[in-house]
Amino acid sequence: MPRICISVVAGLILSACAGLTPTGVHDTGDLSDGEAVDQIRFTHLVSWHVPGEGRVQVEVANPRRQYLLKLEPTCTFALREVEEIRFDGRSSRHIAIGDSIVAGRNRCRITEILSNKEKL
Repeated sequence: MPRICISVVAGLILSACAGLTPTGVHDTGDLSDGEAVDQIRFTHLVSWHVPGEGRVQVEVANPRRQYLLKLEPTCTFALREVEEIRFDGRSSRHIAIGDSIVAGRNRCRITEILSNKEKL
């Protein structure tokens, strides 16, 4: 009897965990209709995720906002495999079109930046 209970509880826990979003990742929907900007000022990266091919959605702090970055090459596979990304550009406090996202050994150039119109 205890073995059956443990199996049932373990199954319930695994089912519940399968639907959880990783900590720090916030999906507020599609930002593809956002306002185009040339650069982003920020202090640090809060979270990021890959909503589709050749795109990464980032949330930055100070001010806290979300942006959709379009990339070339797409780097989608690399972005889905790494736990951290970094930005490589002219400034440590700005992300601009032409800068790169580094995901593991892959470097992807930012070709477009779309801003969420709402402050978080």
